[in-house]
Amino acid sequence: MSEKIVVPALGESVTEATVSKWLKSVGEKVDSDEPIVELETDKVNVEVPSPSDGVLENISVKEGDTVEVGALLGSIGAKKAQKVEKEEKKYTPPPKKEEVTPQIFEKPIEQKPKKVEKKLILEEIREEPPLILSEEVKSDNYVEEKIVSPSARKIANEKNIDNLVEQGKITEEEGEQIKGAQIELIEEREKIENELKTVGAEPAKFFLDKVPMSEVVKSATSDEGPDGPDKSKTSTKVKSALNNKNLKSYLTSDNPTEEEKMEAFMKMMSDENREVEPTEAQITLMDRLNRRYASKGAPDVDEKIEEIRNRTIQVESDYIKQNDSIKMDVDGKEVGLGTFLEANTIFKQFHLEAIDEQSETGVHKFPGMFETNHAGLAVDGEVLKKCMPGINNKKDLSKNFEVGDAVEQKGVSGTQKGRTTGSKRIVYAVTAEGERIPMGVKVARSKTGKLGKLQTVYQWSPEFKKCFAKDGKR
Repeated sequence: MSEKIVVPALGESVTEATVSKWLKSVGEKVDSDEPIVELETDKVNVEVPSPSDGVLENISVKEGDTVEVGALLGSIGAKKAQKVEKEEKKYTPPPKKEEVTPQIFEKPIEQKPKKVEKKLILEEIREEPPLILSEEVKSDNYVEEKIVSPSARKIANEKNIDNLVEQGKITEEEGEQIKGAQIELIEEREKIENELKTVGAEPAKFFLDKVPMSEVVKSATSDEGPDGPDKSKTSTKVKSALNNKNLKSYLTSDNPTEEEKMEAFMKMMSDENREVEPTEAQITLMDRLNRRYASKGAPDVDEKIEEIRNRTIQVESDYIKQNDSIKMDVDGKEVGLGTFLEANTIFKQFHLEAIDEQSETGVHKFPGMFETNHAGLAVDGEVLKKCMPGINNKKDLSKNFEVGDAVEQKGVSGTQKGRTTGSKRIVYAVTAEGERIPMGVKVARSKTGKLGKLQTVYQWSPEFKKCFAKDGKR
């Protein structure tokens, strides 16, 4: 039997929203309460969760469509999920050889660029913050950031800032001010991330200290707790969560019992310095067990997590505003440094090099390749110029660019209902007539559940998607 996904109540006086992005594809497995689609309104941005475990059976509305409260978005099919689960039990795949996937953003070593026949898909791109050294790692549809040590970041930051001083863009005094602000941002983010690790470890520590592992296994496999049956099932997560290879270093025997597996799982989830990250199934199992044992003293970490989320958002906002107090001259126009750096990040991450006819590097540093690609549409410089008239190169964007205020995203169900789960801020290109054109959305959200740190991705705006659909070349 299918369960409907509908547009939830969006707040007082808000009657409709825009479907900004589907987070899951048709046929993809989903967990109950897992975000599956993002909605955007003038007042609030929400992630609509799955009403149950299963698979995304149908998508009724596409991205960019406007929907009213109560409208059907799609459906979840539970039976298909159960069928997939049974098939997985019957089939044990052979060990896979480790494959190294080349990163599309890396320049080939000691090789001349070759003609690129396939166009690159730019759907969502992980942020590369300016003045922060990072190592890029390709995963799924994202280019993820692996931040290196604070000392390495400090060296990279100082080098970039010194370059700005040498170019006469900022004074030496302003350069020192930026260095100080950057170091403070790094230290504050690390402090917040460490707090999140501590809070995230509290539930597992409770179970290790207060509840026998035999009791935890029984509760997890039977979907019952101290207060009786629980509708939030854990039985569907046990096998995947307890048989993952990331528990290997926490196991004490080669043939562990279910109790020993559960203990290893709890040790991993309580380890603030773990070298492996928990899977989606492990995070869900921990969260549901913790809620199930609330009456027995399991810690309520939701309020603490929300406070950490709000501080993360505020720190990033303060950094841009603080740097905007330093003004730069860009082709005769005064521009705040924070906005200037953000414009340069957007230019790079959205591969807008295609608009500059004088460019010698082209998109992705492949000479001669001046087309990006969006959902099967070729988007070249001509199309981009139609979408943001008056912007013909990086300098034009830098002096005709604005960063919108951060808008909090609120959970709409479960333990995160009404709580801050992330933020969005729109970035604009400004025409000669002063019209602000939404280019993209800077989204801060966790990719690993409510205990994960906020990560930033950039998305094309609905307005640009429509422009691409209208003027792009198939």
